[in-house]
Amino acid sequence: MNELFKKIIDSNTINLTTFKKSGVEVHTPVWVVNDEEYGYVRTYSSSGKVKRIMNNYKVTLAICTSSGKVIGNKVSAKAEILELDKQKYTEINKKFRSKYHIIYFIITLMRKINHTNSTIIRLKYKDIK
Repeated sequence: MNELFKKIIDSNTINLTTFKKSGVEVHTPVWVVNDEEYGYVRTYSSSGKVKRIMNNYKVTLAICTSSGKVIGNKVSAKAEILELDKQKYTEINKKFRSKYHIIYFIITLMRKINHTNSTIIRLKYKDIK
């Protein structure tokens, strides 16, 4: 695994850059968890980033502040919208709960109140040219 990619997916907040069909970049600060090989982002199923990733899997990642200010180098990655079984979804969700604690609980509660579904995006290092 690329060292910079590992450092980025180990951080608390990353800048996930997706691309519109026109090529315009869209920067979004997101939380990330990881396992041995991949980073995972949880987001609303109807979010713009999900739609953009479905059209173009190429993304760039960088460590950023919670407001989105990039504070490190960028790396290319491949993003994939996952359709997970309940066991794998629960496993990834536990990683978010243990990393982000009470803030994650509050956001999850807001999603339930608003009846919005979540999607997991998997990030994999890929030297994209």
